[in-house]
Amino acid sequence: MPTLTDSPPAEGFLGYHADTHDIHAYQLHGRPVTFAFSKHLGLNQETEQEWVDFVKARWLEWWDIFQGFPFPSYTIVFGGDELVWTAGAKGVGFEIDYGWLVTHTGDAALAHEIFHAWLPNSIVVGTGRLEEKWFNEGVTEYYGYRGCGPVRTVESLRGALDYYQRALEAGQDMPLDQAGQLFGTERSFFYYAKGALVALVLDRELDQNYGLSLDDVLRTMYNEYGIYGGVVTNDDILRILNQVTGEDLTDFFNKYVYGAVELPLTEQDLVYVYH
Repeated sequence: MPTLTDSPPAEGFLGYHADTHDIHAYQLHGRPVTFAFSKHLGLNQETEQEWVDFVKARWLEWWDIFQGFPFPSYTIVFGGDELVWTAGAKGVGFEIDYGWLVTHTGDAALAHEIFHAWLPNSIVVGTGRLEEKWFNEGVTEYYGYRGCGPVRTVESLRGALDYYQRALEAGQDMPLDQAGQLFGTERSFFYYAKGALVALVLDRELDQNYGLSLDDVLRTMYNEYGIYGGVVTNDDILRILNQVTGEDLTDFFNKYVYGAVELPLTEQDLVYVYH
């Protein structure tokens, strides 16, 4: 199983300290998991605990998918001025601007960042390449939505579908392997939204045709490539899909990753995520 070992980080990792932060420390599957809330936020204990419980639930949910966590520790600091990630032998974690978090999608945005501990911080997909942006961000977006309960999940997927349909109507659809070119532009959310919808379509196809799920694909990818067994490309993603299903899914990729065939989704299909 992938692993990256070292002693857990000392206090001060990612810039927190007991004098300036409320610290909540836990052990999950033998890993130190730490939450630090800047005292200047003025949050009460109940609010802090709600965020802690949300993160712990997602972390454990995704541990079950990947059947492991390769880093020796996990840390989230609430209260920075921007999103700052760190990953290495001491552990993985991030500092997040709490004001940004609560004025955006809140739980979905946080769930997205939690999932990034596995993808791409454990499974390195397309590092330095734009062709795999859709997988890093779109699949992460899909699991982030899924981590927010049925109502919020469907709301989030509906927002992604609306965004995608507006792009279709404006003639701005494009293949996902080219959508990474939008990185840093006002349209960069395209590969998050369409990537999440393609993940939903793929999850549905895997279930209906093979009795599998996208979880199985990610678990296989983690076992083969996690910390740091190589860089995963679109060709590797397709190969792993073929390996897991025992069939050739090139046609799916040609339609929805390398091509821009309209996705077979309506609003009624969004509840499928909870089939």
